[in-house]
Amino acid sequence: MGATQSFFNFDYIFYHFYLLLQNIWRFLGSANPWHVLLVLVAIFVIVLSIIASYSYIRLQEIRKRQEEYLETVKLVEPKHSGNERWEKIEQKAFGNNESEWKQAIIEADIILDELIQRMGYQGENLGERMKKIESSDFKSLSQAWDAHKVRNRIAHDGPDFTLSQHEARRVINMYREVFSEFNFI
Repeated sequence: MGATQSFFNFDYIFYHFYLLLQNIWRFLGSANPWHVLLVLVAIFVIVLSIIASYSYIRLQEIRKRQEEYLETVKLVEPKHSGNERWEKIEQKAFGNNESEWKQAIIEADIILDELIQRMGYQGENLGERMKKIESSDFKSLSQAWDAHKVRNRIAHDGPDFTLSQHEARRVINMYREVFSEFNFI
């Protein structure tokens, strides 16, 4: 009773694996070279078919999840806020020109910077000021960071950064949530 029982007998498994390899080696040594080549090509085709099927299935799952995510993203049509500056930003964001979408995000980020400066946060730039904000004081801080990161990509990547209309509207809606929290627009 002192010894622990094992469910696997590794000697048995290794012995049968050794026999399998030995049989394969014998087959390869005694078979017609064309038969060996045919078997290897068949195995290769089977493995590639499995990989292709798995990749196709995973791609379909990813596309389905992406579509579900895009359906859940709240896209709010522009409404009159009484703030002409913000209304111009929304008009650009809901237009059909990528350069206007980018400009709208940059202008919204400038308003975000003004808001944070008015709240009394100090720093060399918007990023440094946002780092000083406590999340308990700023419920939409994560949206502000996400929107600011897109603005940084626009500013640093320039024309190399491609922005979809859906993404532009999503980012502008994040800025709207931040500004609405503080009744800034």
